[in-house]
Amino acid sequence: MALASVSVACGRTSFGSSSAEGGASSGTGGTGGTAGTGGTGGTAGTGGTGGTGGTGGTGGTGGTGGTGGTGGIPPICINDWDCDDLNFCTTDLCIDSQCDYQQKDSDDDGFVDEVCGGVDCNDLNPNVNPSEPEICTDAADNDCNGVADCSDPACVNAPACGCIPDPNGENCTNGVDDDCDTT
Repeated sequence: MALASVSVACGRTSFGSSSAEGGASSGTGGTGGTAGTGGTGGTAGTGGTGGTGGTGGTGGTGGTGGTGGTGGIPPICINDWDCDDLNFCTTDLCIDSQCDYQQKDSDDDGFVDEVCGGVDCNDLNPNVNPSEPEICTDAADNDCNGVADCSDPACVNAPACGCIPDPNGENCTNGVDDDCDTT
């Protein structure tokens, strides 16, 4: 059987070729090999892919719409001035914090002034309106029929006709034209 030659790290002697076996003296060691060049660096790896984003939350439900307003409710007020609609023919009142618009009746006799479409021929005197009887001695058209005193058919049989001034003069609180000046 033949002996195989095995290299050993500390010398170049192989089994079966020693000087004891009749070989020559050992030779000098060989020269060292040249160092190899370092390898080139590998290419950088590509970055990993980003993770999958989370799913967005479910949107909230929209708010319920408000109830529609009812028409014609007057605005809230504190006093009558808050209700001024700039209409000459309305009386603007604040009643229980709500504006109330009424046809103008300046003398509060229940009849709207003629200039505002009513039938009260003198809206400064509560004793002059279509429901009043004609007084034949005060120079006023008390019943608003267009004629006063002696010209009014209601005074045809009256014992006295025409305005008779009150000897005490005008009383501005009684609603009568005491001094016969028709105001």
